[in-house]
Formats: sequence, structure tokens, C-alpha cells
Amino acid sequence: MTWLVWKKVLPTLLVGEPPDYRTILQSREEGAAECWHIRWNDQPVGWSASRLQRSAQGVTEVHSRVHFERLPLDKMVPKNLQFLVGSVEGYQLLLDVRSQFIFDPLGGLSWFEVRLNVSGVEDVVKARGQITGGQLHVTVHAGEVTYDHDVPLPGRTMVRDALSPDARMPGLRKGQSWTVEIYSPFRPPTEPLELVHAMVERSELIEWNGRMVEALLVVFRSDPGSTAR
Repeated sequence: MTWLVWKKVLPTLLVGEPPDYRTILQSREEGAAECWHIRWNDQPVGWSASRLQRSAQGVTEVHSRVHFERLPLDKMVPKNLQFLVGSVEGYQLLLDVRSQFIFDPLGGLSWFEVRLNVSGVEDVVKARGQITGGQLHVTVHAGEVTYDHDVPLPGRTMVRDALSPDARMPGLRKGQSWTVEIYSPFRPPTEPLELVHAMVERSELIEWNGRMVEALLVVFRSDPGSTAR
């Protein structure tokens, strides 16, 4: 289960030309919940919600929750790894992920915590991260196992929850692209990141708050040269 949990849940690092934290945070309304339905192969599997709070000192907190009620395990786990978890045909997993991100007055991420509950069991996995001096330090608790990991963060790097989409990404344009690096502490220490490329491909009509609006489509694709699976 480590592939599923960490590849899908842990925060991601964004580098290249993504929207920056400051513009994303400024575009959000304080106290208002941003909610999304989550679909897998066009089938509903859960929902995502987040809320933002600002302090008088300029510190911003973002609280998110992602809930999967019908996660198709046989579709999520690669066939070459299914022998590790046994028969998963038709099995639907209940996952609940809660995260908290704290940003400094300049819009930079300073601290985060992610908690994973599985089928009603709380804190199956808990990860805490702190950014200091260009380094991301992560402490992971999984059952009786606890360990630390450090990842260098290049300039203009963003760290965010991979499962909590932003309701607004100001300043996007067609053809814009950037690189997403998905971090997993369970990957080899020499290769803790998996590269994914993001591109703003086109505009589409979507239903938002009961009406049709035009939105830009951002597509994420795995790096063909990446060694990750």
C-alpha cells in the first residue's frame, strides 16, 4: 500500500513556470470552503474541500480534506505490484486525508502536516514538513516506524497537496508549462522525486455553481524519461 498512499497523497513540489503561492492565496476568499467532486474514469469516487484563514500578522493557514468513498483499488495499483497486496478485484478503499499548510506573510510555505486515515483507522500515516534555508525536512510516522528525510528545494519551488485542486490559478495562459516533482519518502534516497509535466492545453466549458463557465484545461503527464512507475 505504500505506492498508493505516498504517490497519491504526499505533497508535490512544483518548479518551472507554475502559478506562484502569493497570487493563488490572494485570489482565495477567506473562510469560504472550496469543494470539488473527484471522479476516476468518469465515475464518482469522493470529494475534496479546503478553507483558508488569515491572521492579523499576515500568516495564512490552508486546511484541506480529501475523502474517497469508492476508490477502485484494482485500478489504482499497477498489475506488476498487485501481488504485494493480494487479490484486489472489485475492492473499494475508504481513504480520508486531512492536511494543514502554513504560509508566511510573503506567501512562502513554512510548515505542513498531512494525516491519512484508512477505513476508519486514524493516523495510519502522518507526515510533517518544515522548510528552512532551502531545505524541506519531512518526518514520517507510519505505524511503529518513524524516520526523517531532507529534500533540497530549488528557487521558485512550491510544495502543495497533490489531491487538493486550486479553485483559482490566476494568470494562466494557453501553452504555459511547468514541471511537477512528486516527492515520496518511500522512493530510493538517491531518487526521491518523480517528474511530471504540466501544460495549459486549451479552454473548455465546465459547470461551476450551477452555470457553464469557460476554464483553462491543465494536463499532467508523466516524464517519459523518469525511472518511476
